[in-house]
Amino acid sequence: MSLECGKDWSADYAFFSKRLWDPKKLFGAFFKEALRYSQWPHDLVVCVLDDTIRKKSGLHIPAVRTLRDTASLPFHVNLTRAIRFIQFTLLVRPAGLYEAVRGIPVWFQEASPAKKPGRRASEKTHQAYKKEQMERRLGVLARQGVDLLLKWLKEIPGKESSRLLIVTDGGYCNRTFLGDLPEEVLVVARTRKDLRLYSPVTDPNAHGRPRIYGERLPTPEEMRRSEEIPWRTARIFGAGAWHDVRFKVVGPVLWKTGTGARPWFLIIVAPLRYRKTKHGKLLYRQPAYLLCSYVEDVPVEVFLQAYFFRPEIELNNRDEKTLMGLGEAQ
Repeated sequence: MSLECGKDWSADYAFFSKRLWDPKKLFGAFFKEALRYSQWPHDLVVCVLDDTIRKKSGLHIPAVRTLRDTASLPFHVNLTRAIRFIQFTLLVRPAGLYEAVRGIPVWFQEASPAKKPGRRASEKTHQAYKKEQMERRLGVLARQGVDLLLKWLKEIPGKESSRLLIVTDGGYCNRTFLGDLPEEVLVVARTRKDLRLYSPVTDPNAHGRPRIYGERLPTPEEMRRSEEIPWRTARIFGAGAWHDVRFKVVGPVLWKTGTGARPWFLIIVAPLRYRKTKHGKLLYRQPAYLLCSYVEDVPVEVFLQAYFFRPEIELNNRDEKTLMGLGEAQ
C-alpha cells in the first residue's frame, strides 16, 4: 500500500474493509508468545488491570461519554467528555529478574458506559438502557477479560495448571469483580482504610446452622496504628531501585459485602520515604492497604512485589495516548 501524499486511499480502504479481523485473536498471540519469556515463582502468570480515559471534544463520536476527569482534585470532582478504555497488561519477568520486568498489553477494549436515552424515549428503550448499563460496568467487563485470559492460558501446553494473579487498584475492589472468582485466579487489590472486616468462625463444636462470620475486626487504619500487630520487612524492587518495605499481614479475614465467605489476606504497607532532590526534605507517601487472595503456598512477599509493578500499566496508557494515537480515528 502506497503512503504517498495526495494519493486517493479509497481503493485501499475498500480492500481492507472486505474482511474484518478480530483483535482478540491478535492479543491472544501476544499473550502466548510473551509467556515464553516470563518466569514468576510458583508458576504464576501476573497481569495488571486498569482503565483510562481519552479526552475528546466532539459531540457526535459514538463512544464519547461525560465521565469523571481523573486529573481533577479529590475534593473537587470535574467532568469531561472522553472515551473510556480497559486493559490487561502482562508482567513479563525474563530470566527470573525483577529488575527486567516489563508490561505488555494483552487485552484492550473500549469500555464507555451505556448512552442514556432522552426523556421522551419509550419504556422499552429505557429498559434496554438499564440492561446495557449493567453489562457495561467495569467490573463486568474485567471479569470477561479474566475469563478470556484463562482460556488462552489453558491453550498453552504446560501452562494448564498455572494460576493467574491479577493486580489492580481500588476501582475493582468490589463484589462485581471479586465475587465468585475461579480458584485459579488470585488477586491483589488496593482497598480502603475503613473496610469492615470479620474473622472467620473456626469452632468445630458449633450446633445448628454454621456461622461464617466471626467477630468484627478493627479497620485497616486501626490495624496500622496498633502496636499489637508486628511489622515485617521485605526487600522489594520498584521504581528502578530496591527498597526495604515495612508491612503488616492480617489474615484470614472476611469481607461481607465484597468477597463473601472466601478468606483473604490484608497487607498493610507503611509509608515509603523519598526526597524530590538529593538534599531535599525527607517526605513520606501515603500508606497502602492491599486485599490479597488467601493461599498458603504463595508467600505474601510475592503479592507485595507484584503490586509494586502496577505502574507498568500506567506507562502503557501514556504510550498508547502519545505514541500510538489512542482514540484518534485517522
